[in-house]
Amino acid sequence: MTTRFGYAQRRDAARHLPPGFAGRVIADARTRAHASGERRVMAITGAACIALVIAGHLAITAAASHANLAQWSKTASQIVALEETP
Repeated sequence: MTTRFGYAQRRDAARHLPPGFAGRVIADARTRAHASGERRVMAITGAACIALVIAGHLAITAAASHANLAQWSKTASQIVALEETP
């Protein structure tokens, strides 16, 4: 494509576009880029919240399991002591 031909094509295309078209396209692209960044922040925040909930659940479950096992161990030793008593 020669420079003269390219210039003629751009000039012909510009006649078919409404005034201020390029400015509106650039402004829209900037707005969409900003909205995309907001979506990214929301997605990261949501993922972090889910990770914290899962970590909390695992910690609480592990603590409850440890407490239950300790209680069952105590109960089992009491049963053994009662069975050995004449």
